[in-house]
Amino acid sequence: MSFDPDTDMMYFGVGNPAPDYFKKVRPGTNPHTDSVVALDCKTGKLIWAKSEVDEDEWDYDAGSTPMVVNAKVGNKKRKAVVHGGKNGKWYAWDAKTGDTIYDGVPFVKIKHTSPPTDKNKAVLQWPGTEGGQNYAPETYDPKSNYVLIPGINKPSLSVGAKDISDIEERDGLFPGTEILPTPKDVEISGTITAIDMNTGKKAYQNKTKQPMRGGFTSTATGLAFYGELDGTVNALDIKSGKVLWNMNSGGAQIMMAPSIYVQDGKQYVVYVSGTKVIAYGLGGNKTVTPAKDPQGSGKETEANHGSSGNKEKDKKQPANNSVNAEAIYKKSCASCHGGNLEGSVGPDISHVGRTMSEEDILNQIINGSGRMPGNLVKGDQAKALAKWLSQKK
Repeated sequence: MSFDPDTDMMYFGVGNPAPDYFKKVRPGTNPHTDSVVALDCKTGKLIWAKSEVDEDEWDYDAGSTPMVVNAKVGNKKRKAVVHGGKNGKWYAWDAKTGDTIYDGVPFVKIKHTSPPTDKNKAVLQWPGTEGGQNYAPETYDPKSNYVLIPGINKPSLSVGAKDISDIEERDGLFPGTEILPTPKDVEISGTITAIDMNTGKKAYQNKTKQPMRGGFTSTATGLAFYGELDGTVNALDIKSGKVLWNMNSGGAQIMMAPSIYVQDGKQYVVYVSGTKVIAYGLGGNKTVTPAKDPQGSGKETEANHGSSGNKEKDKKQPANNSVNAEAIYKKSCASCHGGNLEGSVGPDISHVGRTMSEEDILNQIINGSGRMPGNLVKGDQAKALAKWLSQKK
Protein backbone atom coordinates (compact mmCIF):
# COMPACT_ATOMS: atom_id res chain seq x y z
CA MET A 1 0.00 0.00 0.00
CA SER A 2 0.94 3.68 -0.22
CA PHE A 3 0.61 6.09 2.72
CA ASP A 4 0.12 9.87 2.55
CA PRO A 5 0.87 11.81 5.77
CA ASP A 6 -0.98 14.91 4.51
CA THR A 7 -4.34 13.19 4.10
CA ASP A 8 -3.52 10.55 6.76
CA MET A 9 -4.85 7.97 4.34
CA MET A 10 -3.61 4.68 2.92
CA TYR A 11 -4.22 3.51 -0.64
CA PHE A 12 -4.07 -0.05 -1.96
CA GLY A 13 -5.23 -2.26 -4.80
CA VAL A 14 -7.85 -5.01 -4.35
CA GLY A 15 -7.96 -8.45 -5.96
CA ASN A 16 -10.40 -9.79 -8.53
CA PRO A 17 -13.75 -11.44 -7.76
CA ALA A 18 -13.88 -15.22 -7.71
CA PRO A 19 -14.42 -17.59 -9.32
CA ASP A 20 -12.48 -16.28 -12.30
CA TYR A 21 -14.08 -16.17 -15.76
CA PHE A 22 -17.48 -17.16 -14.37
CA LYS A 23 -19.59 -14.11 -13.54
CA LYS A 24 -22.86 -16.07 -13.69
CA VAL A 25 -22.43 -17.15 -10.04
CA ARG A 26 -21.63 -13.57 -8.89
CA PRO A 27 -24.00 -11.28 -10.85
CA GLY A 28 -23.66 -7.53 -10.59
CA THR A 29 -20.68 -5.21 -10.31
CA ASN A 30 -18.91 -6.97 -7.38
CA PRO A 31 -18.13 -3.68 -5.57
CA HIS A 32 -14.61 -2.92 -4.30
CA THR A 33 -13.00 -5.77 -6.27
CA ASP A 34 -10.52 -4.76 -9.01
CA SER A 35 -10.41 -1.43 -7.19
CA VAL A 36 -8.11 1.15 -5.69
CA VAL A 37 -9.31 1.82 -2.14
CA ALA A 38 -8.58 4.67 0.30
CA LEU A 39 -8.88 4.18 4.07
CA ASP A 40 -8.47 6.46 7.07
CA CYS A 41 -5.24 5.27 8.71
CA LYS A 42 -6.38 5.79 12.31
CA THR A 43 -9.84 4.21 12.10
CA GLY A 44 -9.74 1.96 9.04
CA LYS A 45 -12.86 3.72 7.75
CA LEU A 46 -13.46 3.49 4.01
CA ILE A 47 -13.07 6.96 2.48
CA TRP A 48 -13.41 6.11 -1.20
CA ALA A 49 -13.06 3.21 -3.62
CA LYS A 50 -12.76 3.26 -7.40
CA SER A 51 -13.41 0.14 -9.47
CA GLU A 52 -11.44 -0.37 -12.68
CA VAL A 53 -13.53 -3.30 -13.98
CA ASP A 54 -17.24 -4.06 -13.55
CA GLU A 55 -18.21 -7.74 -13.81
CA ASP A 56 -14.64 -8.92 -14.28
CA GLU A 57 -14.34 -12.01 -16.47
CA TRP A 58 -10.62 -11.70 -17.24
CA ASP A 59 -8.78 -11.71 -13.86
CA TYR A 60 -7.96 -7.98 -14.05
CA ASP A 61 -7.25 -7.35 -10.37
CA ALA A 62 -5.56 -4.14 -9.23
CA GLY A 63 -2.16 -5.78 -8.78
CA SER A 64 0.29 -2.86 -8.67
CA THR A 65 0.67 -0.46 -5.75
CA PRO A 66 -1.04 2.92 -6.24
CA MET A 67 1.30 5.92 -6.35
CA VAL A 68 0.64 9.27 -4.61
CA VAL A 69 2.01 12.29 -6.51
CA ASN A 70 2.06 16.06 -6.14
CA ALA A 71 1.63 17.03 -9.77
CA LYS A 72 0.50 19.83 -12.04
CA VAL A 73 -2.98 18.98 -13.32
CA GLY A 74 -4.74 21.45 -15.61
CA ASN A 75 -1.94 23.95 -14.79
CA LYS A 76 -2.71 23.74 -11.06
CA LYS A 77 -0.92 21.80 -8.30
CA ARG A 78 -2.92 18.79 -7.16
CA LYS A 79 -2.30 15.70 -5.05
CA ALA A 80 -3.35 12.64 -6.98
CA VAL A 81 -3.39 8.85 -6.69
CA VAL A 82 -2.42 7.16 -9.96
CA HIS A 83 -2.64 3.51 -10.94
CA GLY A 84 -2.16 1.28 -13.98
CA GLY A 85 -4.62 -1.59 -14.06
CA LYS A 86 -4.32 -5.12 -15.33
CA ASN A 87 -7.10 -4.14 -17.71
CA GLY A 88 -4.52 -2.10 -19.64
CA LYS A 89 -5.88 1.31 -18.59
CA TRP A 90 -4.33 4.03 -16.42
CA TYR A 91 -6.24 6.15 -13.90
CA ALA A 92 -5.78 9.23 -11.71
CA TRP A 93 -7.99 10.34 -8.80
CA ASP A 94 -7.92 13.17 -6.28
CA ALA A 95 -6.06 11.75 -3.27
CA LYS A 96 -8.44 13.20 -0.68
CA THR A 97 -11.86 12.95 -2.32
CA GLY A 98 -11.43 10.20 -4.91
CA ASP A 99 -12.83 12.47 -7.63
CA THR A 100 -11.82 11.20 -11.06
CA ILE A 101 -9.05 13.16 -12.78
CA TYR A 102 -8.25 10.81 -15.68
CA ASP A 103 -10.51 7.85 -16.38
CA GLY A 104 -8.90 4.89 -18.13
CA VAL A 105 -6.10 5.95 -20.50
CA PRO A 106 -5.14 2.85 -22.57
CA PHE A 107 -1.41 1.97 -22.54
CA VAL A 108 -1.38 -1.54 -24.12
CA LYS A 109 -3.46 -3.43 -26.65
CA ILE A 110 -7.01 -4.01 -25.39
CA LYS A 111 -9.28 -6.50 -27.13
CA HIS A 112 -11.40 -8.86 -25.07
CA THR A 113 -14.74 -10.63 -25.11
CA SER A 114 -16.52 -12.99 -22.72
CA PRO A 115 -14.39 -16.18 -22.54
CA PRO A 116 -16.19 -19.11 -24.18
CA THR A 117 -16.78 -22.43 -22.41
CA ASP A 118 -15.67 -24.41 -25.48
CA LYS A 119 -11.90 -24.77 -25.93
CA ASN A 120 -12.36 -24.85 -29.70
CA LYS A 121 -13.91 -21.39 -29.62
CA ALA A 122 -11.28 -19.74 -27.42
CA VAL A 123 -9.92 -16.46 -28.78
CA LEU A 124 -7.00 -14.34 -27.65
CA GLN A 125 -7.83 -11.90 -24.86
CA TRP A 126 -5.73 -8.71 -24.62
CA PRO A 127 -4.37 -8.11 -22.00
CA GLY A 128 -3.88 -11.67 -20.80
CA THR A 129 -3.78 -12.95 -17.24
CA GLU A 130 -0.50 -11.13 -16.54
CA GLY A 131 -2.42 -7.92 -17.18
CA GLY A 132 -1.46 -4.71 -18.93
CA GLN A 133 0.48 -3.71 -15.81
CA ASN A 134 1.34 -6.37 -13.26
CA TYR A 135 3.11 -5.74 -9.92
CA ALA A 136 5.82 -3.56 -11.50
CA PRO A 137 5.88 -0.02 -10.08
CA GLU A 138 5.34 3.19 -12.03
CA THR A 139 7.42 6.29 -11.33
CA TYR A 140 6.79 10.05 -11.41
CA ASP A 141 9.22 12.78 -12.50
CA PRO A 142 8.38 16.26 -11.10
CA LYS A 143 10.57 18.09 -13.67
CA SER A 144 8.78 16.76 -16.73
CA ASN A 145 5.50 16.12 -14.85
CA TYR A 146 5.45 12.67 -16.48
CA VAL A 147 4.33 9.32 -15.06
CA LEU A 148 6.05 6.27 -16.58
CA ILE A 149 3.96 3.08 -16.90
CA PRO A 150 5.51 -0.40 -17.41
CA GLY A 151 3.29 -2.29 -19.86
CA ILE A 152 2.76 -5.90 -20.94
CA ASN A 153 1.48 -6.72 -24.43
CA LYS A 154 0.74 -10.40 -23.97
CA PRO A 155 -2.59 -12.18 -24.54
CA SER A 156 -4.17 -15.31 -23.06
CA LEU A 157 -6.39 -17.98 -24.58
CA SER A 158 -9.03 -18.18 -21.88
CA VAL A 159 -11.76 -20.77 -21.37
CA GLY A 160 -14.55 -20.26 -18.85
CA ALA A 161 -16.30 -22.89 -16.75
CA LYS A 162 -19.50 -24.43 -18.12
CA ASP A 163 -21.34 -24.48 -14.80
CA ILE A 164 -20.80 -24.55 -11.04
CA SER A 165 -20.13 -28.30 -11.01
CA ASP A 166 -17.29 -27.75 -13.49
CA ILE A 167 -15.73 -25.32 -11.01
CA GLU A 168 -16.10 -27.71 -8.07
CA GLU A 169 -14.37 -30.50 -9.99
CA ARG A 170 -11.21 -28.40 -10.18
CA ASP A 171 -10.57 -29.09 -6.47
CA GLY A 172 -9.75 -25.48 -5.65
CA LEU A 173 -7.06 -25.08 -8.32
CA PHE A 174 -7.86 -21.64 -9.79
CA PRO A 175 -11.56 -22.47 -10.16
CA GLY A 176 -13.54 -21.17 -13.07
CA THR A 177 -10.95 -20.90 -15.79
CA GLU A 178 -8.47 -22.65 -17.97
CA ILE A 179 -5.65 -20.98 -19.88
CA LEU A 180 -4.59 -22.68 -23.12
CA PRO A 181 -1.06 -22.38 -24.56
CA THR A 182 -0.51 -19.13 -26.46
CA PRO A 183 0.08 -19.68 -30.21
CA LYS A 184 3.76 -19.43 -31.14
CA ASP A 185 3.17 -16.85 -33.87
CA VAL A 186 1.70 -14.28 -31.47
CA GLU A 187 3.96 -11.27 -30.93
CA ILE A 188 4.64 -10.62 -27.25
CA SER A 189 6.28 -7.37 -26.15
CA GLY A 190 6.21 -4.57 -23.61
CA THR A 191 5.68 -0.83 -23.50
CA ILE A 192 7.05 2.18 -21.65
CA THR A 193 4.37 4.85 -21.68
CA ALA A 194 4.87 8.43 -20.50
CA ILE A 195 1.68 10.22 -19.41
CA ASP A 196 1.70 14.00 -19.03
CA MET A 197 -0.05 14.63 -15.71
CA ASN A 198 -1.07 18.11 -16.85
CA THR A 199 -3.21 16.78 -19.71
CA GLY A 200 -3.64 13.03 -19.14
CA LYS A 201 -2.32 12.39 -22.65
CA LYS A 202 0.57 10.21 -23.80
CA ALA A 203 3.81 12.12 -24.25
CA TYR A 204 5.41 9.09 -25.92
CA GLN A 205 5.40 5.30 -25.89
CA ASN A 206 8.44 3.04 -26.37
CA LYS A 207 8.12 -0.59 -27.37
CA THR A 208 10.29 -3.18 -25.59
CA LYS A 209 11.12 -6.66 -26.84
CA GLN A 210 9.81 -8.34 -23.71
CA PRO A 211 6.99 -7.59 -21.25
CA MET A 212 7.90 -4.94 -18.68
CA ARG A 213 7.79 -6.93 -15.43
CA GLY A 214 10.37 -5.02 -13.38
CA GLY A 215 9.21 -1.41 -13.25
CA PHE A 216 11.06 1.85 -12.63
CA THR A 217 13.12 3.68 -10.03
CA SER A 218 13.77 7.33 -10.91
CA THR A 219 16.20 10.02 -9.74
CA ALA A 220 16.01 13.78 -9.14
CA THR A 221 17.98 14.28 -12.36
CA GLY A 222 15.15 12.87 -14.48
CA LEU A 223 16.55 9.39 -15.09
CA ALA A 224 14.51 6.19 -14.84
CA PHE A 225 16.42 2.95 -14.23
CA TYR A 226 14.81 -0.38 -15.14
CA GLY A 227 15.68 -3.97 -16.03
CA GLU A 228 14.29 -6.45 -18.54
CA LEU A 229 13.54 -10.17 -18.61
CA ASP A 230 16.60 -10.91 -20.76
CA GLY A 231 18.86 -9.37 -18.09
CA THR A 232 19.45 -6.02 -19.82
CA VAL A 233 19.62 -2.96 -17.54
CA ASN A 234 18.83 0.55 -18.73
CA ALA A 235 18.83 4.25 -17.87
CA LEU A 236 16.14 6.30 -19.61
CA ASP A 237 15.83 10.08 -19.94
CA ILE A 238 12.24 10.54 -18.76
CA LYS A 239 11.59 13.79 -20.64
CA SER A 240 12.73 12.58 -24.06
CA GLY A 241 12.14 8.83 -23.73
CA LYS A 242 15.66 8.15 -24.97
CA VAL A 243 17.70 5.28 -23.49
CA LEU A 244 21.00 6.86 -22.49
CA TRP A 245 22.78 3.73 -21.21
CA ASN A 246 22.25 0.01 -21.15
CA MET A 247 24.20 -3.21 -20.81
CA ASN A 248 23.75 -6.92 -20.22
CA SER A 249 23.83 -7.60 -16.49
CA GLY A 250 24.88 -11.21 -16.91
CA GLY A 251 21.78 -12.19 -14.95
CA ALA A 252 18.34 -13.25 -16.10
CA GLN A 253 14.70 -12.43 -15.41
CA ILE A 254 14.84 -8.97 -13.79
CA MET A 255 11.33 -8.69 -12.36
CA MET A 256 11.68 -5.87 -9.84
CA ALA A 257 12.67 -2.21 -9.86
CA PRO A 258 16.29 -1.45 -8.88
CA SER A 259 17.37 0.07 -5.57
CA ILE A 260 19.40 3.30 -5.48
CA TYR A 261 21.52 4.28 -2.47
CA VAL A 262 24.54 6.35 -1.45
CA GLN A 263 27.48 5.08 0.57
CA ASP A 264 30.69 7.00 1.33
CA GLY A 265 29.59 9.75 -1.05
CA LYS A 266 29.11 7.39 -3.99
CA GLN A 267 25.77 6.52 -5.56
CA TYR A 268 24.92 2.96 -6.57
CA VAL A 269 22.14 1.34 -8.59
CA VAL A 270 21.47 -2.29 -7.65
CA TYR A 271 19.47 -4.81 -9.66
CA VAL A 272 18.26 -8.16 -8.36
CA SER A 273 17.72 -10.72 -11.11
CA GLY A 274 16.51 -14.29 -10.90
CA THR A 275 20.09 -15.49 -10.82
CA LYS A 276 22.33 -12.79 -9.31
CA VAL A 277 22.66 -9.33 -7.75
CA ILE A 278 24.45 -6.62 -9.77
CA ALA A 279 25.56 -3.17 -8.54
CA TYR A 280 26.51 -0.25 -10.78
CA GLY A 281 28.11 3.13 -10.10
CA LEU A 282 30.01 5.90 -11.86
CA GLY A 283 33.59 4.77 -12.45
CA GLY A 284 32.74 1.10 -12.06
CA ASN A 285 35.43 -1.13 -13.53
CA LYS A 286 34.33 -4.67 -12.70
CA THR A 287 33.54 -7.17 -15.43
CA VAL A 288 30.00 -8.52 -15.41
CA THR A 289 30.10 -12.32 -15.31
CA PRO A 290 27.26 -14.50 -16.62
CA ALA A 291 25.17 -16.34 -14.05
CA LYS A 292 25.90 -20.03 -13.56
CA ASP A 293 23.48 -22.89 -14.07
CA PRO A 294 21.79 -23.53 -10.67
CA GLN A 295 21.98 -27.28 -11.28
CA GLY A 296 25.67 -26.99 -10.50
CA SER A 297 26.99 -27.86 -13.96
CA GLY A 298 29.04 -24.66 -14.02
CA LYS A 299 27.84 -23.90 -17.53
CA GLU A 300 26.60 -20.47 -18.49
CA THR A 301 22.87 -20.28 -19.09
CA GLU A 302 20.43 -17.88 -20.71
CA ALA A 303 17.06 -16.72 -19.32
CA ASN A 304 14.35 -19.19 -20.27
CA HIS A 305 11.98 -19.16 -17.33
CA GLY A 306 9.44 -16.85 -15.73
CA SER A 307 7.79 -15.61 -18.91
CA SER A 308 6.46 -17.85 -21.64
CA GLY A 309 6.74 -14.85 -23.95
CA ASN A 310 10.51 -15.17 -24.33
CA LYS A 311 11.26 -16.48 -27.80
CA GLU A 312 14.43 -18.33 -26.88
CA LYS A 313 15.91 -21.67 -27.73
CA ASP A 314 15.44 -24.46 -25.21
CA LYS A 315 18.44 -25.19 -23.05
CA LYS A 316 20.05 -28.59 -23.29
CA GLN A 317 18.84 -30.75 -20.42
CA PRO A 318 21.52 -32.30 -18.23
CA ALA A 319 21.79 -36.04 -17.71
CA ASN A 320 19.42 -37.51 -15.13
CA ASN A 321 22.18 -38.33 -12.68
CA SER A 322 23.22 -34.66 -12.43
CA VAL A 323 19.77 -33.20 -11.88
CA ASN A 324 19.02 -31.43 -8.62
CA ALA A 325 15.22 -31.51 -8.35
CA GLU A 326 15.08 -29.02 -5.49
CA ALA A 327 17.17 -26.51 -7.48
CA ILE A 328 14.89 -26.97 -10.50
CA TYR A 329 11.86 -26.32 -8.29
CA LYS A 330 13.36 -23.12 -6.87
CA LYS A 331 14.23 -21.85 -10.34
CA SER A 332 11.05 -22.75 -12.19
CA CYS A 333 8.24 -23.26 -9.66
CA ALA A 334 8.89 -21.33 -6.44
CA SER A 335 7.68 -17.98 -7.80
CA CYS A 336 4.14 -19.42 -8.03
CA HIS A 337 4.09 -22.23 -5.44
CA GLY A 338 6.31 -20.67 -2.75
CA GLY A 339 9.84 -21.38 -1.59
CA ASN A 340 8.68 -24.25 0.63
CA LEU A 341 5.79 -25.48 -1.56
CA GLU A 342 3.44 -23.56 0.73
CA GLY A 343 1.66 -21.77 -2.11
CA SER A 344 1.74 -18.19 -3.34
CA VAL A 345 -0.07 -17.12 -6.49
CA GLY A 346 -0.29 -20.87 -7.13
CA PRO A 347 -1.73 -23.50 -4.77
CA ASP A 348 -0.05 -25.20 -1.80
CA ILE A 349 1.66 -28.39 -3.07
CA SER A 350 3.48 -29.35 0.12
CA HIS A 351 1.51 -32.63 0.23
CA VAL A 352 0.91 -33.10 -3.48
CA GLY A 353 2.11 -36.72 -3.34
CA ARG A 354 -0.97 -37.68 -1.34
CA THR A 355 -3.39 -36.84 -4.14
CA MET A 356 -1.31 -37.20 -7.31
CA SER A 357 0.89 -40.02 -8.58
CA GLU A 358 4.34 -39.41 -10.03
CA GLU A 359 2.87 -39.99 -13.49
CA ASP A 360 0.07 -37.45 -12.89
CA ILE A 361 2.53 -34.84 -11.65
CA LEU A 362 4.79 -35.38 -14.66
CA ASN A 363 1.82 -34.96 -16.98
CA GLN A 364 0.89 -31.72 -15.21
CA ILE A 365 4.44 -30.38 -15.53
CA ILE A 366 4.72 -31.21 -19.23
CA ASN A 367 1.21 -30.35 -20.41
CA GLY A 368 0.04 -27.83 -17.84
CA SER A 369 -3.61 -27.24 -16.98
CA GLY A 370 -5.78 -24.43 -15.70
CA ARG A 371 -3.50 -21.42 -15.31
CA MET A 372 -0.34 -23.47 -15.13
CA PRO A 373 1.59 -23.34 -18.43
CA GLY A 374 3.23 -26.51 -19.72
CA ASN A 375 6.86 -27.15 -20.61
CA LEU A 376 8.47 -24.75 -18.11
CA VAL A 377 10.55 -27.83 -17.23
CA LYS A 378 11.27 -30.59 -19.75
CA GLY A 379 12.96 -33.93 -20.28
CA ASP A 380 14.99 -35.43 -17.46
CA GLN A 381 14.51 -32.33 -15.35
CA ALA A 382 10.74 -32.75 -15.51
CA LYS A 383 11.02 -36.43 -14.55
CA ALA A 384 13.30 -35.67 -11.60
CA LEU A 385 10.99 -32.88 -10.44
CA ALA A 386 7.92 -35.13 -10.69
CA LYS A 387 9.63 -37.88 -8.67
CA TRP A 388 10.70 -35.40 -5.99
CA LEU A 389 7.23 -33.88 -5.71
CA SER A 390 5.53 -37.29 -5.57
CA GLN A 391 7.40 -37.91 -2.31
CA LYS A 392 5.84 -34.82 -0.68
CA LYS A 393 3.19 -36.49 1.51
